[in-house]
Amino acid sequence: MKENQEENKEQKPTENNDGGVQQQPVKSVVDANAAAERLEKATEAQRKENDRSEELKARAIIGGSDDATKPVKKEETDEEYVERFKDGAVNPLKENAE
Repeated sequence: MKENQEENKEQKPTENNDGGVQQQPVKSVVDANAAAERLEKATEAQRKENDRSEELKARAIIGGSDDATKPVKKEETDEEYVERFKDGAVNPLKENAE
């Protein structure tokens, strides 16, 4: 709190080129503007990287070398196995004999 009061006291009006009086910007405003600029630059860099990544992913899918185009094999639950066994689709004795 004491620092803020000191900062406010230090900021005195200055004369600008056209003869008028202009206030010096508050330090926190300057810091906020700098932070906003850094954030904008980081956002732009991230946007470019995302675009590049999307393009590479699209090329991989078109070329057929991507895992996204392969079907995902679903793991069978115990209940599903029992149903297949009851239907006769699976015979554990034959599977183990091979």
